[in-house]
Amino acid sequence: MITEIIFEALEAVLALAVTIAAVYASNYLKQRLDEKQEHMVRQIVADGVLFAQQVYKDYSGKERFAYALDRIMFALDERGIDVERKQIETLIESTVKHLKKEFEDLWYEDEDEDEDDKE
Repeated sequence: MITEIIFEALEAVLALAVTIAAVYASNYLKQRLDEKQEHMVRQIVADGVLFAQQVYKDYSGKERFAYALDRIMFALDERGIDVERKQIETLIESTVKHLKKEFEDLWYEDEDEDEDDKE
């Protein structure tokens, strides 16, 4: 009972922290990039997250995060878009949170299948 309450409180705090960080990252992007570049960064991040989720689905979340981050930073560098690594990390977290919420049933169904495969 108490453990559940603590877990729910931590989950709420984490969600709030990710939201605040996403707002900060968004404001940062708006200050440094024009509208077209900002849209491109967001699309590259979303594509990188989805790529890592699909291609590296058998890897841990930390490993998928690292693969997505490397792929995204490479894609941005190729296009000459300079964004701080920390800002991209924040955008990845925000994108993952958004995708989990949007595709909750499918997202967690994949994770359940992964757990079944490991048994």
